[in-house]
Amino acid sequence: MKGLLHISVILTLPLLSIMTEPASGSDRWEAPFGTESTAGIDDSALTLQAVLHLVAARNPLLASLDLRREAAQGGIIQAGVRPNPELEAEFGGVTWETPGFDESEIGVSLSQEFELFGQRGARRKVAEAVWQATEFDVRVTAFDLYLETRARYYRLAHAQEWLDLSDISIGLANDIVATMQKRIDKGAALESELLLAQLEQQRARLARADAALEIETAQISLASLWTGDSIGVKVVVPAEPDFETVLSQISESMADSTRELLALDRHQEQLNAERYLVAAESKPNLTLSGGYKRLAADGSSSFVFGLALPLPFRNQNRGTLQSLDAEIQQVDFERQQAHLESTAALASGVAHLRQLNHRRTALEEELLPTAEEAYRTIQILYQSGRLPYTNLLEANRALVELKFERNDIVLALREQIIALEQLGGMILQAHEERNND
Repeated sequence: MKGLLHISVILTLPLLSIMTEPASGSDRWEAPFGTESTAGIDDSALTLQAVLHLVAARNPLLASLDLRREAAQGGIIQAGVRPNPELEAEFGGVTWETPGFDESEIGVSLSQEFELFGQRGARRKVAEAVWQATEFDVRVTAFDLYLETRARYYRLAHAQEWLDLSDISIGLANDIVATMQKRIDKGAALESELLLAQLEQQRARLARADAALEIETAQISLASLWTGDSIGVKVVVPAEPDFETVLSQISESMADSTRELLALDRHQEQLNAERYLVAAESKPNLTLSGGYKRLAADGSSSFVFGLALPLPFRNQNRGTLQSLDAEIQQVDFERQQAHLESTAALASGVAHLRQLNHRRTALEEELLPTAEEAYRTIQILYQSGRLPYTNLLEANRALVELKFERNDIVLALREQIIALEQLGGMILQAHEERNND
């Protein structure tokens, strides 16, 4: 019995296609980093714009985002490629008994698969949906970095203000100690009162040490955003925005563009594209082939043609389609819940911002002026011997604590504005600014 040797060789021939970039999506979630040169920026007195320019130029995460876009675009290119043709060579009738190829059969054929039911377009839809999701994720990442930059800048500014207030507090404590010493020398005060004044002086110095440590921590945190040296970094304390103007810019539409809602929209678009692809792939592809065959035994040759068409009697992707339909409906319900939560979060955030602003207004217009006037009056009465030292001590503490509280509230207001911007993907710009007192 003859042994037959059958060899099949398939060569792949690449075909190229051209990619068209999809639309960018939402018009929010844009991070307004500066694009100006960082040359000449003084690290010892940085404005917010200077910090944003440094981050835009030197932050590694920001630099990596374009590569993520490029990776997603590669998927679109690949999805648009047509199936490769196949070159097949067949050698038959080669035996051990007959030397050479005297009784061999040699054939060469070329085949091409044709996608007749939109499979290639469906693959592109999936790749474009992935690109859209990646693009949105990139924009959110850049937006979060922008907000984090502002937050760290404000924390350093707050720490610097804390240090300045601590110096003022130490100055007041030193004045009281000096006054107390003079009164003791005149026999008008007790040594115990001096001890209390010195204790308050020590408390002020400890508070200043805490402020200095907070500045060092904030400097390291801020400079890490552009891999810079944190030593000596200071920021220009920004003018406070008109918080009422900020409140007037907040609208209910911000709840319609939260990252959760837009991410669900991108996910649903991707599921719809996948369903379209699964439906297209349930249709059979047509394969046409043609070639040449030669019989060595009698020297005859012939042309051969073929057609292959799978019969989709069993596998029509019905289970996968059912699964995708259920997932798409699930996303609808998840989106409804996310919208309810976004609306509630926006209302809660606005209420908290109003509460903080009301407290700031009360401090500036009522509490601080009253405390300053009370301290001046009590200081005069104490120096004239008409009030005990404890009254002056309490007045001093109340004034210092209110100043620290105002500084804390301004930071809390800025952080709450950032939280609302992070919720709705929109920068809240104040049209009017006023300088710090």
